[in-house]
Amino acid sequence: MSRSRTLALAVALLFVTAGCQSLGTEAADGPETVTPAPVPTTTTTPVGGDTGVDTGRIADRHRAALDGRSYTITVAFTVQYDNGSTGRLRDRFVVGPEERYRWNRRVAGPYPERVRDHAAWQSESGSAIRRTLENGTTSVGRGDVVGPSDPSLSFYVARLIRGFDVSAEGTPEGRRLYGTSDEARSVPLPAGLTDGHDSAINVRIRDGVVTSLAIGCRARLRETGQPVWFRFDFFVSDVGGAPPTEPSWATTATPAADRTETATPS
Repeated sequence: MSRSRTLALAVALLFVTAGCQSLGTEAADGPETVTPAPVPTTTTTPVGGDTGVDTGRIADRHRAALDGRSYTITVAFTVQYDNGSTGRLRDRFVVGPEERYRWNRRVAGPYPERVRDHAAWQSESGSAIRRTLENGTTSVGRGDVVGPSDPSLSFYVARLIRGFDVSAEGTPEGRRLYGTSDEARSVPLPAGLTDGHDSAINVRIRDGVVTSLAIGCRARLRETGQPVWFRFDFFVSDVGGAPPTEPSWATTATPAADRTETATPS
């Protein structure tokens, strides 16, 4: 089985469920909490947006640093409403150095998109998928998955950074990128939001790995026009840690005949 199948299901669920997608984690959910901040008024070297950033090099180094290693990627989206309520969606992917992959999605609160909890397991022998249905019950099955060959999501990270006018500075841990964009053209809004604006990005890079990427912006609910605050977080953790193990529910999954799911990033 090709490496592409290892990532396929997660990317399918990350990109297909929404035009971009959205979730947020509680503070304890991710390796750290990153809040996009305004650009400091310091003299630094422009490296992004229209000024020309080598996002290809950032992506290549990120992918190469993670290749052949176990690691965890957490992609989190948060929508905060004026009344104080919060809708959250979190995708967590555990990737192994061999063709093993575990994915979990959790949705909480009034999230502006029709998505539910999901889980998946991918190995050399195939995939198992567990879905929460509309009636609250759980469906478990097996099927092949075909999709992109980049478990590190380096192409996605590069696309996000490219939408900002970014500056860089060195830190004791590595490198930091930060910037703003009035149009929020690369912000991964969920399908239920529109009019992203006044966005900021904050990126941390260590040993070539984009360890965290945070974007915050203002937006509006597509149906009502209600203003909201949106936050996107991307974390890489547990690099070189224990590889993913097969969940107990996957061992009882029923094979689905001639069933193939294809991942197509937006």
